[in-house]
Amino acid sequence: MNTQNVRKLTLLSLAITSLLIGTTSMIYAAGSDSPNGNQNKVEICHIEGSGPGKTISVDDNALAGHASHEFDTYDGACTLEQSSDSDEDGIRNDIDSCPEDPTNRCNDPEDITAPEILVSQICSQEGNLGWCVGNVTVQWTVTERESEATIIGCVDTTVSSDVEGLVLSCSATSEGGSSTLSVTINRDATAPVITTGTQSPAANENGWNNSEVTVDFTCSDNLSGVVLESFTQTVSSEGSNQSTSAQCEDLAGNTSSATYSGINIDMTDPVTSSGTQSPAANENGWNNSEVTVDFTCSDELSGAASDSVSTTIITEGAEQSAIGQCEDLAGNTSSATYEGINIDWTAPSIYTAFGLVYLLGEPVEISCEDELSGLASCEGTLNTNNPGTNSQVVTAIDIAGNVATPSVEYEIHYDLVCGTGDGFKSPIPNTQYKIGRIVPEKFIACDYYGMPVSTVVARSYIDTSAATSPGKANDDNYFRYDPIDMQYIFNMNSKGISLGYHTLSAVLDSNQVISATVNFTK
Repeated sequence: MNTQNVRKLTLLSLAITSLLIGTTSMIYAAGSDSPNGNQNKVEICHIEGSGPGKTISVDDNALAGHASHEFDTYDGACTLEQSSDSDEDGIRNDIDSCPEDPTNRCNDPEDITAPEILVSQICSQEGNLGWCVGNVTVQWTVTERESEATIIGCVDTTVSSDVEGLVLSCSATSEGGSSTLSVTINRDATAPVITTGTQSPAANENGWNNSEVTVDFTCSDNLSGVVLESFTQTVSSEGSNQSTSAQCEDLAGNTSSATYSGINIDMTDPVTSSGTQSPAANENGWNNSEVTVDFTCSDELSGAASDSVSTTIITEGAEQSAIGQCEDLAGNTSSATYEGINIDWTAPSIYTAFGLVYLLGEPVEISCEDELSGLASCEGTLNTNNPGTNSQVVTAIDIAGNVATPSVEYEIHYDLVCGTGDGFKSPIPNTQYKIGRIVPEKFIACDYYGMPVSTVVARSYIDTSAATSPGKANDDNYFRYDPIDMQYIFNMNSKGISLGYHTLSAVLDSNQVISATVNFTK
């Protein structure tokens, strides 16, 4: 602006009613060109009271119509030239002439206001509870119009790492005082840590459970902390290779999740089929040995631990049963019962008077018994037609198929009572005979029915020596049979024996012995 063309700074006494509403003020004016070059604006220093002046802009034509000029009159220590707008900025101020003029209070007004500080804190992604889970941008604005300010901090900052309680400050000091403003930054953009624990109950050695499974998850966060430190998920449905997931959340709102896999649950019992026995029962429904029953196992989910199980019955008895139990890989069990097992492995008993003596021709039946399965057959009769010692095999079979074949030992005797007694008819015991005399020995033998038997083989003995007989009536020491008297006779020669008592005896082929003691004299 051309200072020479604008006018002089002059003291005006003026009533500007449109601006001051009847208030008369002391003003200092400086001219300025209008922006369009046609009019000039006048900057007016409007002073009221003792406070600093306020600069207002007024059209110079309007000013001319309301002002009374007293040229070359001014107030203060500065001349008109000194108080001009020397830097031509349109406003007279400290850098213009006469900076010490105490009456020009628009020249260097007193600063009584501290700087104004504003802050803009922007979170790119808001979290919970005052936390930011994105980047935080902090921008400062410091305003001081009246004097220069000294600024400390107030640096525009973008926080892109996790922090808690980070304090950013801005301080500004001017002639009007000091201002300080702080902001606190809480940034947590890191997801919490979720850890899967072990399942409960633990899987068995086959990797299966037969009940619901719980899995514990733990949560941790090093900054904002977690909403819940731990929680449990439960899997209660059947299935193989199942999984359960959980999500942890920190207080800032970040989340993380984890999955626990490989959960195998089978709560259904396997199927146990009724089995078959081995060996099979005979046609009578009996076994005479231990019986094994095989059961088959099946399971649709975890699978059977074994395709089959066996149970063996080793005790005797009727209507026994075998129980088979199947197990699946999850530990579930089921059982089935196989009934009607009959086992008898004891042979029947044969009740015959073994070792006793029967008479020749006596009918002897075999008596058999079986206490468990019962008799199927009891075969055989004893042959009593052979005098002396006999041995015969008899057979008994029970319903279970057990066979008893004992060898029966027995004696067949003659009936020696069928005649005149059970001993010799002659000699009579204690009879006296002279040495050298012939002593007749006689006995009778009958069968079971009392009929005389003519086939007895008997030999004569004196004491322990074979007796002799004179003549040819007897061969050696054998008795002869007399069919007329139906008796056996041996004429014993006593010649050459010693005086005294001697035992005369007949030894029969039935192992029977007939004896009598006689006295031999001179």
